[in-house]
Amino acid sequence: MDLAKYDGKCVRITLKDGEVYEGVCIHDPVEYIVHEIGGDEDALEMSRWIFYNSQIERVEIIGEDGFSAPYGRLEEETLEAFDLTEEVLSSEEPISVLRLLCCIEDKATIDEKLEEILKSLLRYNDDEMVKEKARKILSLWRDTND
Repeated sequence: MDLAKYDGKCVRITLKDGEVYEGVCIHDPVEYIVHEIGGDEDALEMSRWIFYNSQIERVEIIGEDGFSAPYGRLEEETLEAFDLTEEVLSSEEPISVLRLLCCIEDKATIDEKLEEILKSLLRYNDDEMVKEKARKILSLWRDTND
């Protein structure tokens, strides 16, 4: 499959095992994979998750309006890997940040470390929708902990 044509696009990836992931992807050519990760095939990367060509059944371009839900499996798995959560929240990809924030709002228990990351997001992110969502989560968390 020619994965390069999906570079920088919002896509839905269906893996051969039936799992579905949605998000903005980056094409990682085989040369990059060999050097940086140690595989021998190209891949698509979403929020630091790597999907190798041999794992992928189908890729559909969905655009930013084509997501099936406010967040999905990708964000849920990212939330479980806290280092990735911090990395995605500091990324320059507003749609990825917003989708992860929706997942955090629904599923996360906010602790002091996550609170600091959200405060940092308010200081350094320029996207108003991202800042509004972060404020809402922080406000809800404060109301619950007062």
